[in-house]
Amino acid sequence: MQNAIMQVKDIEIPDNKILIDVDINQIILDNGKVVTDPVGELSSSFTVNAQVILAEKEYIRKLSNIFKKAGIEIDGIIPITLAERNLVLDKNELNDNIMLLDVGAENTDMGIFDGNVFKYTDTIPLGRRQYNKRYSTCFKYYRRRSRKIKKAVWFSFKIFYR
Repeated sequence: MQNAIMQVKDIEIPDNKILIDVDINQIILDNGKVVTDPVGELSSSFTVNAQVILAEKEYIRKLSNIFKKAGIEIDGIIPITLAERNLVLDKNELNDNIMLLDVGAENTDMGIFDGNVFKYTDTIPLGRRQYNKRYSTCFKYYRRRSRKIKKAVWFSFKIFYR
């Protein structure tokens, strides 16, 4: 199994990217049986269906330096949407087609899953603070007033989509 994962490193990776993870979806044995864990299975060969997860090399370098300066040793990096998926979804939802949105103060993280398959992730530089800035700029409100407007709009959406 480790051999199969190591072969992934033979793929062509752009100079500005680095391999941070290989997310295994399924393993197909030579008899056609599909498994998620091959331990205890007998097979002369197998095929691994997985996603190769790349990140910006410079960003990872900076992140690693921050942890190093803080005296924290990190073993690896997991994309936030993969980590959140296992935290926020219950067992019944893990096999559904899901899009996770995490709207933060500065950025919105998005992850799309087709059942167990991790399809797409991205970070959009748009968060709650940008809404406050736009409300205050467009409508000439003070920031405090624009925060109240934003909360009222989000609350209305919640009620409408129940």
